[in-house]
Amino acid sequence: MIQPLLHCLRQLLPLKITLVQWEDPILLLQGPDWDFHTTSAWRVISNKIVVYACWDNDVTKKLQGLMNKDIIGIEVQSSMIAVDPVFILSHGQKLEIFSTDTFEPWVMHLPSGEVFIASPSDQEAFAE
Repeated sequence: MIQPLLHCLRQLLPLKITLVQWEDPILLLQGPDWDFHTTSAWRVISNKIVVYACWDNDVTKKLQGLMNKDIIGIEVQSSMIAVDPVFILSHGQKLEIFSTDTFEPWVMHLPSGEVFIASPSDQEAFAE
């Protein structure tokens, strides 16, 4: 399901993060000519531990640590339901997304003009 995004995004990396906003329940990451937003749960991990997650205290302040970092890689969050991305960041942390809705839990606009909309309730669909 997420394979088209993986293929397209890997060709465009790295992507600089120039804006991070958390207005519960919406997380927005943005850079020149691209953006990603989700209404789903998420967490930032490093060295096999959770550094912080979406409902932690002071999470808005903690998210500012992502400013001016690069997305240097992308993986699939789970092989059980291959719909959610894990963004690998230039400072060694990873941002994991966990779909908590069956209809458009996240959307990503790429610099190439392509738009990817997750659809975890439909195995065959990955809107592009």
